[in-house]
Amino acid sequence: IDYKQPHFLVDRSRRRPPPHRDRTGPLRAAGPGDVSRRHHRRRHARPGGAGLSGPRRRRRAGGRRTSPRAGRAGGVSAFTRAVVAATAASPVEKLITETRAGRALAERFVAGDTVEAGIEAARRLNAQRLLVSLDLLGEEVHDRAGAERAADEYVATLQAIASEGISANISIKLTQLGLAIKPDLAEAAVDRLARAAAGAGTTVTIDMEGSAYTEATIRIYEKAQAQHGNLGIALQAALHRTPDDLERLLPLGGHIRLVKGAYVEPPSVALQTDRAIVDAFVRLLTVIMPASGVRPVIATT
Repeated sequence: IDYKQPHFLVDRSRRRPPPHRDRTGPLRAAGPGDVSRRHHRRRHARPGGAGLSGPRRRRRAGGRRTSPRAGRAGGVSAFTRAVVAATAASPVEKLITETRAGRALAERFVAGDTVEAGIEAARRLNAQRLLVSLDLLGEEVHDRAGAERAADEYVATLQAIASEGISANISIKLTQLGLAIKPDLAEAAVDRLARAAAGAGTTVTIDMEGSAYTEATIRIYEKAQAQHGNLGIALQAALHRTPDDLERLLPLGGHIRLVKGAYVEPPSVALQTDRAIVDAFVRLLTVIMPASGVRPVIATT
């Protein structure tokens, strides 16, 4: 369930090996495959990651899903479109975020409203031999102050990961860090977070957003990964361009998180049926799994 309220995600996807709106949202816990603030933000749980959310500002996990061109691409049935439209509706948002029943449902996905709550959720997952990715959910920040605030919160989260000895990394969306304002702003934020993650002994995963941002996201990742070597990136199996993007990124190493795709895209940009997307997912896996120097991260739903 995605909301527009700020949050971090808890990613439970990988088991640890034996010994013009500022939208920021909850912390979430994810399933097998992902690794990997002191402000009052909500945190959301997704497979493979953990997220935090913020004060009454609302973000959604995985990006904008409010238009046919920016929403989910994984088997775009009439039901899926209806759900996407419903979750973007203000009354539904209020029902989920402002009622006892709605918040009880959200707790399955949202780890908490503060950095401390997210760290505690991560600690519980670590105790189950699960790695965690903390994600301040949100995207499409359109003011510099909001982008800088999000970067500050991520730095605070990395500091908490290090000081508390948590096995976790962070997942970020570049439009939350200023990509929609000016690419240089997001690039500087990624550089800052990669340095902070290195100091904390962990990594940074760059989430993929709508296709309008794919090329810019990949370019920023390429530069940061070549310089720092402690990043990873998500790729969407649904996009027609992804096989070429994968070949382009494999030589950089790092971790590659393969997802089906969280945005509704036109047929010229993305596959349109579940079967076609699953087939593409499997084909991409056959390339990622044996690749040397790459850490596969598999997102399944």
